[in-house]
Amino acid sequence: MIILMHSSKTMRAPSGAGRPAGVPVLLGRAVELVTYLRTVPVDQLARIMSLSPDLAARTAQQYAEWSDEPGAQTPAAATFVGDIYSGLRVDSFTAADHRYADTHLRILSGLYGILRPFDGISPYRLEMGTVCRRARTRTSTGSGARRSPSNCRPVARSSTSRPTSTPGPYCRTSPPTGS
Repeated sequence: MIILMHSSKTMRAPSGAGRPAGVPVLLGRAVELVTYLRTVPVDQLARIMSLSPDLAARTAQQYAEWSDEPGAQTPAAATFVGDIYSGLRVDSFTAADHRYADTHLRILSGLYGILRPFDGISPYRLEMGTVCRRARTRTSTGSGARRSPSNCRPVARSSTSRPTSTPGPYCRTSPPTGS
């Protein structure tokens, strides 16, 4: 059984929550996305993420301070803040609880994709409903392309959209036995 949890908008800065025990599977994509989001002006962040100017400025600051270095990260389950995470009480896990959670618990993240509870992350703000289509446009010399931030927008909610599941390193499950 795999338990899916959503991430929270509120996150703790790295502290004494322990060292991460893993690396997010899609960390390379998160690095690429943060690198891009660092180029988006604060007023555009406010518009595409439906944020107040102050919150957009704090979000831009989070992107500026974001790091993929393990020493600057904390375990995902200890970084997110909210009722679900305080109820999880990850700081009181035994070794057996830790192994069980690492095998059966996954956290959906707008930046990192899917996380194991002890993968290292840095605080960020990016809701899963925000899409950034990075359109390629020709440079003035015609050699190469640059990415345009003008195509970021919130995703329209659809009652017909359904999550999909792809087997992979996030969830190692066995097919059902019997018929």
